[in-house]
Amino acid sequence: MSNLVVWRRADAEAIYERGRDAVVSVLLALSAQNERLEAQVQKLTATVARQDERIATLERQLGRCSRNSSRPPSADPPSTPPKRGTDRVGSQAGCADRA
Repeated sequence: MSNLVVWRRADAEAIYERGRDAVVSVLLALSAQNERLEAQVQKLTATVARQDERIATLERQLGRCSRNSSRPPSADPPSTPPKRGTDRVGSQAGCADRA
């Protein structure tokens, strides 16, 4: 990053006292610095937008499994619980040992 200078009123007055050429020189330097910073902000803004899109895509992909997409159950990550049908073989509604 470029060398940023924090100007105080006393600094500005000292430059003014050195005359017109000093003021013009400082203004041109500040203008060039401003252009560089604006270009950097645009570049970083574009980078953040691309990263936001990528994060959204990855989050959508992360949320997919065989339950909510056309993916086969074998493609589910190990942490995804297996699909259960609505009919449970061998259990009865209200059975005390099934919670």
